[in-house]
Amino acid sequence: MTGLAWFPMYPRNWLVDTRVLSDRARGFYADILCAIYARGGPLPFNGQEDEDELRKLGGYKQVRTMRAVLDELLSKEKLHLINGHLVNNRAMEELAIAARHRANGAKGGRPPKANGGFIPNKLDVSGVGIVEKQWPNQNPTQSHTVSKETAPGAYSDEEKIEADSLRVVIFSTCRKILTERYAMDDGKARRILGGLRKDHADGEIVDAFTRLQAKPDIQDPIPWLKAVLKAAKPNGTARPTAPAIGTPEAEQRAREWGYR
Repeated sequence: MTGLAWFPMYPRNWLVDTRVLSDRARGFYADILCAIYARGGPLPFNGQEDEDELRKLGGYKQVRTMRAVLDELLSKEKLHLINGHLVNNRAMEELAIAARHRANGAKGGRPPKANGGFIPNKLDVSGVGIVEKQWPNQNPTQSHTVSKETAPGAYSDEEKIEADSLRVVIFSTCRKILTERYAMDDGKARRILGGLRKDHADGEIVDAFTRLQAKPDIQDPIPWLKAVLKAAKPNGTARPTAPAIGTPEAEQRAREWGYR
């Protein structure tokens, strides 16, 4: 993705969400978010050079001091360490929205939608579960299973990061909407989400749940979600396969993320 010269700031959300942080963690968090938006994607964190760059970003004299503050941000679920990159789910969502707006602008404006031009609100990802932290000088292991969407050879590294980030949102925030708002059994919620992912892209599912949050009158969410997702694919086509590594499509995706 292309970096942003500015990003939306929601003062009330910031004050509430950062209240649990120490003063130094709050400041470092702001620096990291600015760097993610400016870069247009997650920050690399998989080696001594990356650690040193992050130390400089926060203005720390020693790496161990930076690590202590970063550990606070990870433990309090403000950041996630995925595939050697620091990810903030809200930032990833905003970057994806900005990328769609740029793409639509290049085509002459936002195309008409079957839902009357609905622009989704932001999905609350404050309850997203943390991905296990691993320091770069350790041998990091993923704390989550790798699905077929992120199997080696199917996606580039950049696509893995985006796919993992969306999958975390689906099986944490979206799942909690089903279990807490609709009192659904956790196992059933996971099965339903897994079934939706077989036929629809993760981004489409997150968009559908975003719309669901704005519909307090919905009593049975599953038929409503399926109808919304079906409307997004009028021909009933299955989720498209991601471009293979080395193809022009994959290279273009990598350039959009700023890695080429």
